[in-house]
Amino acid sequence: MTNTTTQSATDAGRKNDQRRPQISQHAQACISWLRDYANKRINSRLIDERRCIPPYIVLDFGNQGLMAMMVPVSLGGKLELSLYDTLKVQRQIAAIDLTLSFFVGSNNILGVQPILKFATPVVHQRFLSDLAAGRKIASFALTEPNAGSNPLAIESTAQSVNGGYVLNGTKMWSGSASWSSVMNVFAKQLSPKGTSIGHIAFCIPSDLKGIRQGPEALTTGVRGMVQNSIFFENVRIEPEHVLGQPGGGFAVASDAMTNGRLGVAATCIGGMWRALQLADRYARRRTIGASKLIESDLAAARIASMYAATKAADSLVDTLAHDIDKGISVPGEAHAAAKALCSEWLWEIVDAAIQMLGGRGYVETNHLAQLMRDARITRLFEGPTDTLYLYIGKRVLDTASPLFDYLHTNLGAPETAAALRNQLDRMREKWQSSFSSAQNICYAAAGEVAALHIARACTEERACLLWLDARITRVVEGVGRQLSLERVLPATILEEINSAVGDIEQMAADEDHFLDAYLKRDFS
Repeated sequence: MTNTTTQSATDAGRKNDQRRPQISQHAQACISWLRDYANKRINSRLIDERRCIPPYIVLDFGNQGLMAMMVPVSLGGKLELSLYDTLKVQRQIAAIDLTLSFFVGSNNILGVQPILKFATPVVHQRFLSDLAAGRKIASFALTEPNAGSNPLAIESTAQSVNGGYVLNGTKMWSGSASWSSVMNVFAKQLSPKGTSIGHIAFCIPSDLKGIRQGPEALTTGVRGMVQNSIFFENVRIEPEHVLGQPGGGFAVASDAMTNGRLGVAATCIGGMWRALQLADRYARRRTIGASKLIESDLAAARIASMYAATKAADSLVDTLAHDIDKGISVPGEAHAAAKALCSEWLWEIVDAAIQMLGGRGYVETNHLAQLMRDARITRLFEGPTDTLYLYIGKRVLDTASPLFDYLHTNLGAPETAAALRNQLDRMREKWQSSFSSAQNICYAAAGEVAALHIARACTEERACLLWLDARITRVVEGVGRQLSLERVLPATILEEINSAVGDIEQMAADEDHFLDAYLKRDFS
């Protein structure tokens, strides 16, 4: 591998403060308000234990304009922030509570933004001012039992009938769905004859006849934010509620998910700063023998690594968001890289902080245990890490990816772009004999290497560059070892598992949650 640290001086010379501008006064006022509010009004442990965000927090956030930060004042918005500023505010919320950040981010990016970008004037007038004021909550209904990381596999249908549409299907894990008054829903579009003609997206009121809210998922973390199933049974939808063009619903979903990945990355960064803060605070106060823990070379190295990752993540998300605000076309590979890297680094940093605190890190009241549970979802939704790395890897290895031009021209990092090409060429040549039997391993490794180069192009700090270079080396060496391992599963593996631990399924009686048949509306 070429020593890419020699690139830093040239590439860094292309970067300047214009790539990461000063935060706006409106955004800074929101951040200041949040810091004060968190001290007085937020109890994250109770939100987690009671599995509910207190209504007063939602109302207060709405009154501050936080529930729809990018809506123009002309359409009822209060703040009209740029994406860069919005993600700065979301980062601050995440440093207070990941659940609140996901709740606010979901409403802003998956709920409001598709309406703002793709809805008709009728829908704008009907929903945006209430959403901007926090009087209504928006949700996003895409995932289905058989369509998780592959949204093209959705089975819900919307058939054209008498100038409108009839929607049928089931959604799951829809954030804020049972709390929402407005939902963005995606389905396969069917012609009047029942033939598939693409996908379609809708923005509809949640109280339409035929919509039934399903049970809440009892998730490991982010417990205060409801995520539930939704059932659509012959729901009649008028054409003015279509988002974008009929047949083009996947473009709407793709735009939302792409921007959603940056939102998740920003939330991860807030969590990273918080975990780093707690670890550093503990290390400076805890005495081991005659010295403070921070004086240990191992503890100092761990905190330095946590800091380098957090700063690199900060620079990555700031740069991408600012480019989007300037109208630059940021390739999907960069969005995917931000989400994958930041979610993995958050998990590592929280784990490292818990390890540093020892038994104190495992105690619920010390915050890191909850942060760990909340952080775990970031590696899964808006695309699991493996899926995102596969996507990036296939793009950079098999296609003329726009990523290289973006690195060279927009990020002003031609040396990084060239180093990535050279790195991928060497990896491809080295893996040639293994590619046919282990192509997904190779694609995923190439995707992670490309993601790290994107992060590299967005930072100029030497500590971050050295840390990223070490990560690149680790990925390349790691995949070499992985390719040398035997990957054929023994035919008897299931029998061996059952022999080792038994074929167990707990069948003891649970609590009864169902209404007695004699008391139901329809007795049968």
